[in-house]
Amino acid sequence: MGALCGGDLTIFPLLARAMIREGIIWGEFWTAEEDGELVGFMTWTPPGVEPNIPKDERAKINADFVEALSEEGKAYSRTAIGEDFHNIVAQCVGEKGKDGGWWLRVAMVRPDKQGQGIARKLFEPMRKKAAERDEHIACTTTTLRNV
Repeated sequence: MGALCGGDLTIFPLLARAMIREGIIWGEFWTAEEDGELVGFMTWTPPGVEPNIPKDERAKINADFVEALSEEGKAYSRTAIGEDFHNIVAQCVGEKGKDGGWWLRVAMVRPDKQGQGIARKLFEPMRKKAAERDEHIACTTTTLRNV
């Protein structure tokens, strides 16, 4: 995540909020609770939704994060995330890229609850849903531990 934040992890909460907002507005937000406490969540973007998100709406949601990025971070974001990322995803999951299936935008489990199968339990209903509809699921991660 450091690269996405231009090397400045202090602005990671701004990135996380923007990603979660987009997931809630244009996708599905699934939660896991234990004893009434939130212990994990996932946000999913359905097939075909990504290209229809208005650019001005996306810009509003991302404004705080983008404003906090250094100039170098903004340049990296435009190139690596804005151009290169979409090309890599298209090569891996097909011509439509992440727009052709369910896209796992964010998956988070509270640190003290990790390694207990919570993410797997959140993931399983989507796996079934996608299989029933003959749709694929895709995501990216910054570390192998996250898979």
